[in-house]
Amino acid sequence: MKKVSKKKINTTLKNIENKLNNIDSEVAEEYIEWIDKKTTYLKQSLDRSGYGPQPDDLKRGDIVNKIIKDNWTNKHWDYWKKNKNVILVGGLASGLLGEKLKFYCEEFVKENEQKCYQITLADQSQNLGMIGCTKKIDAKNKNALIFDLGHSFMKRGFFEVENRKITNQIILKNKKSPYMDSVSDNDLRAQNDAKKLHEYIVNLIVETYEEIQSQNYDISNQIIVSIANYVKNGVLFGRGGYAKLQLLANNYGNFLEKEISYLLKREMSVTLIHDGTAIAYSFYGERETVCLSLGTSFGIGFPEY
Repeated sequence: MKKVSKKKINTTLKNIENKLNNIDSEVAEEYIEWIDKKTTYLKQSLDRSGYGPQPDDLKRGDIVNKIIKDNWTNKHWDYWKKNKNVILVGGLASGLLGEKLKFYCEEFVKENEQKCYQITLADQSQNLGMIGCTKKIDAKNKNALIFDLGHSFMKRGFFEVENRKITNQIILKNKKSPYMDSVSDNDLRAQNDAKKLHEYIVNLIVETYEEIQSQNYDISNQIIVSIANYVKNGVLFGRGGYAKLQLLANNYGNFLEKEISYLLKREMSVTLIHDGTAIAYSFYGERETVCLSLGTSFGIGFPEY
């Protein structure tokens, strides 16, 4: 086995030192400890000697993690610390692959001599985003068109509810998700792809509306969209395949709603929900629980209670 050269190691360490010079000492020291710890894990993994006990790390949320996940507040990290249950959902958590994933997660926890998480696989895992969105159907409407826009596929369906419970559902054929490349904001291609992606989404919604209408259903004016992107009150932010839509309007939710209303010739209501949050709605009321969505991209959601 060829060993890495000392010159390479020293050069890399010097580069790290230079970059840490102007960073707060507490953050820098914890980052150095984090690198050392990860290097230990790498060696132990390659030696197949296990990771050894980590009594705090799995639930702590250290400074390095907090810097990387800067959209989380202390409220999120405090919730994570007291969390006892992890629900795995999505394509990677389905079937035999899901069973194996659950097994290895549990083995990792046992290896670290901890009882910090109860890990479960969700039923109907691949449609939980749409099912969760039914919790947001207005009582007066009793039905809605619901979409789940992922990075690989766009799912769609029509759901009827009574007292927040599904009484009827029609799941339509998935469509492939186009224009999912992440591109720079100042790239002309980003603008062009944003317009094409928007047109595709609009056409998908209109097509779905007409398809359900042809089956003689009285469709309400409510459309709920689970989207694989951070969103707040209709405003998209962050990076990813759908983030480019924010180039079209400050509030993409309102922008989409106006165009759909114009094309359908009736006033429609469009609600955008982060896909992790939509999945978590399926487990409304579950305490000390998080949902991890494992698909083309990974996401997280916290059930409300």
